[in-house]
Amino acid sequence: MGNTPAYSGMRDCFKKIFQQEGILGFFKGAIPGNMKAAIATILIFQPYELYKEWMARNRQNNNLLQI
Repeated sequence: MGNTPAYSGMRDCFKKIFQQEGILGFFKGAIPGNMKAAIATILIFQPYELYKEWMARNRQNNNLLQI
């Protein structure tokens, strides 16, 4: 931790990661990244869905009052 290795290019980076950590080294952080994306999606779409339902109810109530 805290030690950032120096790479001479993309190929060197891939080679060193594979040698030091194996194939799983390329997926480091995948689980936390997906969890972050899921939480962000929930935080965006849940209020959107609630607002959409609220707008539909208000639109329906307004149409009933106009008749």
